[in-house]
Amino acid sequence: MKANKLTALIVTTYIGFVSMAHASAPQAVFSPEQEARIGEIAADYLISHPEILVTVSQKLQEQQEVRKQKCLHSA
Repeated sequence: MKANKLTALIVTTYIGFVSMAHASAPQAVFSPEQEARIGEIAADYLISHPEILVTVSQKLQEQQEVRKQKCLHSA
């Protein structure tokens, strides 16, 4: 009887671990075809609205300057 309980406990534990591992496995949100189409749409949008790239570049420069200042003050 104890062997059956131990076996049941081991099997139940194993199933629990397998279930958790499967549940935490990353799932693809988009198919490869959808990802390709999203990329095309994004590229088309940026080509039609190049001013966005200027805005993004300015924001990046601001962030880099802030990081640079923090490094200088902490050194």
